Amino acid sequence: MKAIFLDLDGVLCVGNDPDLLDLYPLKNLKRVINKTGAVIVISSTWRTKPQWLELGTRQLNDVGIEIYGCTPIFRYTDHNDCSRAAEIRQFLKDNPDIDKFAIIDDYDEACLKEKTESFFLTSYDGYGLNNEIADKIINYLNGG
Repeated sequence: MKAIFLDLDGVLCVGNDPDLLDLYPLKNLKRVINKTGAVIVISSTWRTKPQWLELGTRQLNDVGIEIYGCTPIFRYTDHNDCSRAAEIRQFLKDNPDIDKFAIIDDYDEACLKEKTESFFLTSYDGYGLNNEIADKIINYLNGG
C-alpha cells in the first residue's frame, strides 16, 4: 500500500484563513491520490485537537478525499523522541502493509529526511502543494 503523510498548514492551508484548506493544493492532492492510489495519513498538528481534526477531515471529505488514519501523538513525557518523524516511524511500524510513502510537509526537510530515511517533499513557495511537487510525488510513488 502507498501512503502520504500529510501536513495541512503550509501544504493545503496556505491562504489568509488559517481554518480553510485552499482549493489549488486540494486539487493537486486529489490528482496525486487518483494517479497513485495512495491513502492519506494526517501527520499535521491539526490532529492534536478534535475540533481541528474534524474541520480538516470535513474539508478533505468535501472534495472526495478520505482519511486512512493519523499518526500517533508523542509527548516528551512518553518518548525520548517526540518528533513528527518518530510519529511517522511508529505509524509505519504499526501498519506494515505500507510499502511506499511520501511525506508532504513544510517542516524542516533535513531533520525528517535524516530521521525517516524516506523520500520527502516540502512546500515552501507559499502555494503549498503545487503542480511541480504533485508531479514529483506521483512519479515517486509510481516507481519513477
